[in-house]
Amino acid sequence: MFRWYGLAGITLVIASYIANFFRLDVFNTALFTTGFWLFFDSLDYQINKNSILHRVMKQHTILLWLVLAGVFIGYVFEFFGREISGLWLITNSPG
Repeated sequence: MFRWYGLAGITLVIASYIANFFRLDVFNTALFTTGFWLFFDSLDYQINKNSILHRVMKQHTILLWLVLAGVFIGYVFEFFGREISGLWLITNSPG
């Protein structure tokens, strides 16, 4: 059986496309990313009877390591984007 959060993921992806169509870019990226992740985690659970969400629910230390890895990867991308390749420049930052 397809997990309920897989359907929620598809709904979020569709909402992301609708928001993009109406030029509502406030949560567009977050909606798509969350929906994409939920949908494919549901597929992973259906195929393998195990997924990242179910491992996180069983072992909470995995969540800590995933968050730390995400923060580290985010800082690496920010460094490459800002310092090395000059892809973006922040001019009116608060503070």
